Amino acid sequence: MLTNLTAIKFSKCEGHKKDMKFLEYVLGNAKALKTVTIRWENVLCIEKEQWFSQQVLDIPRASLHSEIYFRS
Repeated sequence: MLTNLTAIKFSKCEGHKKDMKFLEYVLGNAKALKTVTIRWENVLCIEKEQWFSQQVLDIPRASLHSEIYFRS
């Protein structure tokens, strides 16, 4: 299902466990993935954004060439 996925834009990320599970699945299985853009929901505090961002960056990736961008 994810074999040809090269880019994803994840809007309104709230930093919930379900958001992390989704990103773990995508990053762990999309071998052709090049870019992931995560846009935060306005209600997050900066500390939660930073913590969640680090957790996402630590997820093992199927694609060696993927880049993750965080946007407000």
